[in-house]
Amino acid sequence: MCGHRRFGFHIQCSFQWSETKFGIKSTPIFSKRIQTGLNAWTVVTSAAGDFIVPSIHSTPIGCTTSAGDTSETCRIKWNLSAHGSCPFGTAQNVPDVCGVSILGLTKYGWERYGTQEYAFWRILFNETYNAELQANTLLTNGLKILISSDVKLQSSIMIATFAPLTSDHELWNGYTIPNIRVITKHTTSDIKETIRIIYDHGVYTSVLSKATLSGNKIVFPMKEEGEFLVFKSRIHVVEVHIQTEVCSEGACACGIVIRNGNEIYTINICNGITRHGFIYIGHGEDGILDETYKFDKTASVSDHYSYQSPTWWWQNRYWIRGITKDQYEISDSHEISLRNGMTISIIRHFATNTLELTIESDPYVESFNELDGIVSFGYKQFRHRGGSYAADYRGYVNSWRVPSNESLRNPNNHMDFGVSETVFQCHCPQGNEAALADITQPIFWQNYDDFYYYYYHNPAYETEHAVGAIMCSL
Repeated sequence: MCGHRRFGFHIQCSFQWSETKFGIKSTPIFSKRIQTGLNAWTVVTSAAGDFIVPSIHSTPIGCTTSAGDTSETCRIKWNLSAHGSCPFGTAQNVPDVCGVSILGLTKYGWERYGTQEYAFWRILFNETYNAELQANTLLTNGLKILISSDVKLQSSIMIATFAPLTSDHELWNGYTIPNIRVITKHTTSDIKETIRIIYDHGVYTSVLSKATLSGNKIVFPMKEEGEFLVFKSRIHVVEVHIQTEVCSEGACACGIVIRNGNEIYTINICNGITRHGFIYIGHGEDGILDETYKFDKTASVSDHYSYQSPTWWWQNRYWIRGITKDQYEISDSHEISLRNGMTISIIRHFATNTLELTIESDPYVESFNELDGIVSFGYKQFRHRGGSYAADYRGYVNSWRVPSNESLRNPNNHMDFGVSETVFQCHCPQGNEAALADITQPIFWQNYDDFYYYYYHNPAYETEHAVGAIMCSL
């Protein structure tokens, strides 16, 4: 994209039409978005830190090399930004891996690997033989996130920002990559409150369900048509609306609008027209969708070894499940990270032409009953918009109907609000950090090929090799 100096953004097209040259224009129609480069990840981790694979999805990154260079890959490294950082360490004790490193493809490597999928596999997961272990070992290249002991779990948000690239590969010099947002929590806090809106084939309409912390589940039909407030935070600038339209014998969810800070994002398939993308980007916002880090490494490796037969080798389009571009289209699930700590998952079901919405809230962030909107109900406690309570759901959803003057789709509401958030900046780890060493552990993946009736034995060990590292502390 001309003039875009960030290695990590979405490309999306839209168009309008009019019956006459100066006539009324139609509603814009949006194409599916294509992710280029790196995502704006939100990584939820524990005090033990994390090891992630900051993979490239739809577009490989190229390296500029000399004509006779037979290197297959090159290392392209983004350093942490010095802006606003404290003087953690000196040049003598900062390890070379500080920052984020991406393995790029040379012209020689691209010609050798032949396909984008196989090239990704070779870059991310390099299989070698370990003489000491006398076994095949899978070498995984990734980013090590270290958490300092002074970080308070369940209360700290840390951000790694990166300086513009300066390297021998002039093609990408001056480019930055999206921030990495790190949120800490206890590993035992797996219990979440969950809200789900999905079309139910049994009742021919969308249903709204809530799984509570006590393990109870409350479900009722959602037959109202229009735009409704799913929730609005009283503390953060976060708001979610849902739009429904008539289908079958009830109503189907067809549109979702999200305000996350001073960005408004929509996914809308109402009336057979697809609209998908940002409809407002405020001052100082980056216009990049914040997604929760999600990479199924086990499935990626397992799929790779399941389809190594001569006839199936190139036929499995999902063989590297963690990095296939299809994962980031609305036809599949992806999670959006909100400023108040909640995550939203949206799935488009083509068979029913409906949207499925799932919202998860960890116990340490705002609970659903602290919010305004249709998520605030409990067992025989349905709080209406006016503040009154009812014992059943009749009239409950309709009370949270959004008038046009409050709709997030209304351009009059596309304005900036004061957003205040306390975050801590990640920095370089010390050079003597033992956690930066390679970690080798056994793996036991084995797959059965029904066509050839024999087993493929996967590597017995995996080594996590840090080609990048950051330290997050207060």
